[in-house]
Amino acid sequence: MLLYPDSKSCVTLVGTFRAVCAQTSGCGRRTPPPTVRTLHRVAAHPQRWFLLRLMLFMLILPACKNSEERAAPSTARSISHPTQDNLPGRSEVTHTIPMGDGIHGRDEIHELARALLTTKELLTIGVLEGDDHEMLGRVDDIAVDHFGNIFILDSRRANVRIFHPDGSFITSFGRAGEAPGEFWRPHSLAITSQRQVMVMDSRAITVFDHVDSTVVLDTTVHVPFAMLNGCAFDSDIFAHAIWRERDKVIHAIGMADAQIHSFRGTYSSNSPLVRSSLSLGNIACDTGTNTVVFASRYFPVVTAYSRQGVTQWITTLSDFQSLTITENQDERGLGFYTNADGFSDEIRHIQVAFGSVIVQVARQTPESVLALQDYGAILTYILDIRTGNGLYVNDSLPFIYHIGHGRVYMATNTPYPQVVIYEINLPSPKS
Repeated sequence: MLLYPDSKSCVTLVGTFRAVCAQTSGCGRRTPPPTVRTLHRVAAHPQRWFLLRLMLFMLILPACKNSEERAAPSTARSISHPTQDNLPGRSEVTHTIPMGDGIHGRDEIHELARALLTTKELLTIGVLEGDDHEMLGRVDDIAVDHFGNIFILDSRRANVRIFHPDGSFITSFGRAGEAPGEFWRPHSLAITSQRQVMVMDSRAITVFDHVDSTVVLDTTVHVPFAMLNGCAFDSDIFAHAIWRERDKVIHAIGMADAQIHSFRGTYSSNSPLVRSSLSLGNIACDTGTNTVVFASRYFPVVTAYSRQGVTQWITTLSDFQSLTITENQDERGLGFYTNADGFSDEIRHIQVAFGSVIVQVARQTPESVLALQDYGAILTYILDIRTGNGLYVNDSLPFIYHIGHGRVYMATNTPYPQVVIYEINLPSPKS
C-alpha cells in the first residue's frame, strides 16, 4: 500500500520497496528520512533492480511533491516489532557478542578468524562474458566432495555445475521445471558421505548419484511446505519453512521414510503476514556435534539445537543495527525501515566449519542506500558450535560457503556472480 508522505516519512511502500522519493527535495527535507527495506528482493540482478527502482521513482515522485496538499493525519493503529515476547529473555541468552574486542585468543575460533584474514587467492570461477558454463547466473550454495570437486548451485539457471579442483569445468545437471531431476527455485546443496548430491528447492529434495563425471537421478522426496533453505545430515534433511499447519519453522525430514519432525515455533502474532515475514532465517547443520543452528534474519539472535530440537545455546549480537519494523493493523501492512542514521542489518548467511559457526550480517549503509546497492558491508562473526561464545572478525570478507581441503570457498553476486577460492592455513581441529 502507498501512504502519502507526512512530516516523518516521504513515502511508505508497506512490506516492500524503499522510499525512493526521500532522495528528492519534493518533501522539503534536507536529510533523507528512514528508508523502507524490501521484504523479499524481487531480483538480485542489479540492472533489473535499478530499472524497477526507477519506475517506482517515476510513479511516486508526484505524490512526494504534492504531499502537503494531500497528507492527512494518520489514525492507523500500529505495533512495533519485535515484541518482547518474541525475543529471548536475559536469563535465556548464553552469550552476547560485541564488535571490536579484537582477535587475541588462542582457541580454535580465534585461530580460524586469523586464518580467514590471511588467505591467499588461488582461482576464480565465473566471468562476465565467456562460454555458457563459465557464466554464472546467481550463486546460492557451494559444496565440495571428498576429492575436492566443486559443486556450484546456480539458482538463476536452476542447475548445478561441477568443476575440478583446478577450476576446469566437468559437467552440469538439472534445469528449471517440476519434472524428475528438475528444480523449482533451488536454494541449498549438500553432499553425503556416500557421494550422493542433494539439491533442495522450494518443493522437494532431489538426490543424485555422482560417479566421476556422471550424475544420475536417484530419488525425489516432496515436502508439504515451501522450503526456504536447508542443510543435511546423511540420514536427515533439516528444512527451514513457515509451515502453518504445525506453526513451526524447522523441519527434520527422514530421507528413508519421509517422516517429518518439526520444532521452533513461528514468530508470535495474530497477523499471518507478520508471522511468516518475521520467522525468516537461515539454517546450518554440523555433523561433528549433531547440532542444527538457526539465525533469525531480522533479529540478532542465533540459536543452536540438538537434532531432536532441544535448545543448546542462544547467542545475541550486541551491535546489530535492527530495522524498525512497524505493523499497520488497520491496513494489514508491514513496513521495514532503516534507522535514523541510515544503517540496518540482516543476518544473510551462516555456515558451519571446524567446530565453529560463521555468521555473516549484511549491513545497509547511507552510501549503499544512495547507490541502490543490496548492502554496503558484510560483518563476519565466528561462534563456537559447542558453547555459542564467539567473536567479531571484520566487515570485508565475502559470503563464506565452504571451508575444507586447505581452502575457503567464497562467493559474491555483484557486480557479477563469482566463486573465489583461497588457500587457508586451517587450525588443528579439537580432539
